[in-house]
Amino acid sequence: MIPKNEIFFELLEEHANKVHKASNIFCRAIINERFNKSTVSKVKKLESECDKIVKKIFINLNRTFITPIDHEDIGRLIIASDDLIDLIYTISRKIYVYEINGKNKTLKSFALIIQKMVNETLTLVVKSNKLKQQLLMAHAEKINKLENKADDLLIESLEKVFKRKDIKRLIKEKEVYEMMEVLTDKIEDFCDRIQGVVTKNL
Repeated sequence: MIPKNEIFFELLEEHANKVHKASNIFCRAIINERFNKSTVSKVKKLESECDKIVKKIFINLNRTFITPIDHEDIGRLIIASDDLIDLIYTISRKIYVYEINGKNKTLKSFALIIQKMVNETLTLVVKSNKLKQQLLMAHAEKINKLENKADDLLIESLEKVFKRKDIKRLIKEKEVYEMMEVLTDKIEDFCDRIQGVVTKNL
């Protein structure tokens, strides 16, 4: 998709790696039941670093007349990638403030799905200039299946949540579960954009 020596590819890959790192911190904290203020701080640090990368990309876009792929495609890709870490940080704050982690099976199930999706996404970004269309489709299909699992998980979890008598807990859990599902949607959307750009530049 983009030559290895191009600054845009290097920055996109750097951004994707930070999203991947933030996702791992976020998901492991949920799965290991060790979600705390430190978790939120670590994700926030990576989110701030990602913001700096976004600025670098747009500064370079404004200075570069000819780019490996369309200016608009580069801009859309980095914004879609940045949406992921922004949402991971927002959800992290909600989980910490609402104190809904602990032994929460639904959160753990969402975390496992998100972790797998982000792993697949990083592979697409790093290898997008090498992958053949068939392999690209295979990765995209895995991501789509995981997103469908998240859709089903949301419905199942809401069915349980609406049976709760504790209204405050109901509202908190509903909000966080819906945000987790939105995150899976955005991951799939980002992967669709990568696939579209690769196909466009074959």
